[in-house]
Amino acid sequence: MRKALKNKKALSVSALAALLLIGGILAYQTSSDSADNLFGIGSDRTQIVEKYEPPAKLEAGISFPKEVQVVNNGNAPVYVRVMALFTDESVLDYTTLDYNTSAWDYNSNDGYWYYKQPLEAGKKTDPLFQTVSISRDVSDGDIKDFEILIYHESCEKGTHETYEEAWTDFLKNLDNSFVPD
Repeated sequence: MRKALKNKKALSVSALAALLLIGGILAYQTSSDSADNLFGIGSDRTQIVEKYEPPAKLEAGISFPKEVQVVNNGNAPVYVRVMALFTDESVLDYTTLDYNTSAWDYNSNDGYWYYKQPLEAGKKTDPLFQTVSISRDVSDGDIKDFEILIYHESCEKGTHETYEEAWTDFLKNLDNSFVPD
């Protein structure tokens, strides 16, 4: 009788353990949880911002304001480069711009001015230049009308520590994307 009681007790413990095990397995299999895997994609949106007050007449010895900056309207830091082109290159003989060489570097190989620092979202660059000047040494009859066209590009900062690294990678990847298979 003792043996039967012992067997009954062992059977009860075994049955309880089996129920707990089965219940745990069922709970594990039927239990679920969800989590949103949220991530954002950087947005590279930049635009040129200019403050420009054209003179009534172009003449020798005048200067007039033309402030050129780039604003980052995206949500990620970017590196910026800008090209300033005159519609008539002959005016370069008597026209100068006061380029900001402390914030911008000029690359004579490609004609771009590179902003030295990453441009954070919502921020503006320091002006590339602020003033256009006509030399005093030119006769008014030789002065031609002109415009200064501003072209800019930007690329995301990503993991790049310098604008040189960022633009080298950007241009390398751009070149590789146009190679036919």
